[in-house]
Amino acid sequence: MVDSVISKLNYSIRGGNILKGYVFVVQVVSARKGVGKTLLIERLAENLSSRDIRFSYIKVSHHKPTLPSKDVERILEKGCTFAAFYSPYIVYKCSKELVSLEELVNEVSHKSPIVIVEGFRREKLGFRIIVVDRVEDLKMLLGETPSGEIVYSTNSDVYIELKKKYGNIVFQPGEEEKIADIIIEEAIAYFGKLLPGLDCGKCGFNTCKDLAVNIVKGGGSIFQCRILHSVILRVNGVNISLSHYPQLVFKNVILSLVKTLKGIPKDIQTIEIKVTF
Repeated sequence: MVDSVISKLNYSIRGGNILKGYVFVVQVVSARKGVGKTLLIERLAENLSSRDIRFSYIKVSHHKPTLPSKDVERILEKGCTFAAFYSPYIVYKCSKELVSLEELVNEVSHKSPIVIVEGFRREKLGFRIIVVDRVEDLKMLLGETPSGEIVYSTNSDVYIELKKKYGNIVFQPGEEEKIADIIIEEAIAYFGKLLPGLDCGKCGFNTCKDLAVNIVKGGGSIFQCRILHSVILRVNGVNISLSHYPQLVFKNVILSLVKTLKGIPKDIQTIEIKVTF
């Protein structure tokens, strides 16, 4: 039973590498600049926010960014590795240490169930929205058998041509609400596939699908699943994902230690330990 449950974790849109924070990634990509990626994301952000859907945003760029503070930029240029800009309006973190996109996604995964990534078209990290204004640009970005991909075009002629060929995976400006609907549905399906499907109710919901819906729409967490996470580790308030083997080690070592103590009940259901350094 446990092995079959843990095997569920092999599912991911990347095809094997589960992101540590269990997050649904939406990639917005294009073949060229200036075709409407950021405009689409702005409209999606407004739509998702209006439904109280939590999401994070990562922009991938190969150009030097304009920082919110010249002071931060000057200190970084003098050799500082990491800097942060804080104001009542925004907190901005700046680092000269290069990390992978997957590391960035994992870093923000505990903040929201959905992460929107703008760019990084050479790697398929998640569900993709391909933005084009020329038909020929689509050929280099869309697979022969589209799966986990939709197309968005700001060019009406291109939209009409692609709509005839690909049907209901093609969208145009004014249809952002439909795209948001798809993102929410795909996110619920993604978390539903990560969950064991046992409908045990230990998480407080009647079914695994109910928990998946709550993760996306209601502020829930996959760490509420008692089957996948019989051991929950939090470091500095952040949930740390544990695979099957580390969970067994934690459980057996702690249980063996606790059983040696006086006053411990025979029927142990839960053990809570908080360590402060």
